Amino acid sequence: MFFLASMYFSFPQGEGGPGKCFESGKHLWLLNALNSSFDYCFRSSLAKFAGIQTIVLIPIDFGVVEFGSVRSIPENMNLVLSIGSSFSTFPSPVRAKPTSTVSSILLFDF
Repeated sequence: MFFLASMYFSFPQGEGGPGKCFESGKHLWLLNALNSSFDYCFRSSLAKFAGIQTIVLIPIDFGVVEFGSVRSIPENMNLVLSIGSSFSTFPSPVRAKPTSTVSSILLFDF
């Protein structure tokens, strides 16, 4: 349900977890999301209802890659860097021109 509902969302730059992640250029690794009071975006309640334990947001040139898992997975910087470079369209740290909204690419249970 979380995946299907998320397909219809976009986030204004700087708002919600994906928008803030894209604007800052820094990843977010939220561990134990079920027990966290951190509200990473307006879909947080859906993520908790789906049993998502770990949420990872990684900014890329044109948006944010979002991962979710029902398992509690400790932060792994090698994975963050690998995913960031896999989805990057620019060989250098140059970012695409910011847009007014950010889309997430959702992948679950990594």
